[in-house]
Amino acid sequence: MKITYVVGEMFSNCDQLDNFMCFKNWYQLHSEKHIEDVVFLPGQGLTLPQRNLITATCKKDYARILINDLPMARKSLSHKQNHINTLITEPVKVNDNVYISDLIIQHNNELTLDHTTGIHIQGMIFLEATRQMASAVTELYMAKEKQSFAINNIYADYMSFAFPVETKISLTISKTEKDSEYVVELSFFQSDKLVVKTGGRFTSVDKDELSKKEMRLANLFMTKHNKTQNKTINKFIINNEESTEITI
Repeated sequence: MKITYVVGEMFSNCDQLDNFMCFKNWYQLHSEKHIEDVVFLPGQGLTLPQRNLITATCKKDYARILINDLPMARKSLSHKQNHINTLITEPVKVNDNVYISDLIIQHNNELTLDHTTGIHIQGMIFLEATRQMASAVTELYMAKEKQSFAINNIYADYMSFAFPVETKISLTISKTEKDSEYVVELSFFQSDKLVVKTGGRFTSVDKDELSKKEMRLANLFMTKHNKTQNKTINKFIINNEESTEITI
C-alpha cells in the first residue's frame, strides 16, 4: 500500500517528490480512474472543501484513522477574523495542564502568500500557531468573563524542516510566581518526530483595563512622537535656510 498526500498549490514543488500530489492533479486522476493500491490523504495548503472531498473519497476504513476530522478552532478562539487564517483545530484537554490540537494550513492563509519554497512549511507558521493555541486554550478552558491575555514574549526552536503532512501539536501550560502570569510550551510533531518547539509567557488582564491602558499609552507615545517629529522638521528647515544664504 502506498500513501500519497494531496497538497495545495502553495506546496506545488512537492509534486516532484514521491508520495505527494497537488490537488488539481489528484482531482483529475480521481475523476478518471480509481487506484486500488494508493491511499490519498489530505496534506497542507488545501481549502476545507478540498480536505473534505479527499476524506470522503478515502474508501479504506483503516486509512481513515490517519485523517484529522476535528473541527477548526472558532474565530473567537484563534482571534482571526478570516477563517482561512486559523491554523489549529479546537484544542482538546488531555491532562490538567496539557492540550492537543492539529496544525491545518489552509489555502491562501495570510502567512503563505509570500516567501514559500513550495516544499517545507515556513517558520512563521509555527509562531502564529503558538499564539493561536495559547489564545484558544486560555479562552476555552481558563478565561473568566471580560478577561484577556497579553503576550510578553514568544520564541521558536526549529529542530528540522517540517513538510506539508499531518502535524500534531501539544501545549503545556503552567503559572509562574507572578500573579496572573502563565508560561506555555508547545511541541509540533510529524511522524512522531519533534520538528519544532515553541513557547512563550503571557499575562491575564481585565479586558476593560487593557483597553484603557492601551489608549493611555498610545496617547503618551503620540505626544512624545509629535515632539520628536517637530524637532526633526524644525532642524531641517533651519539647515535648509542656512544652506541657501548668499555669502559676500
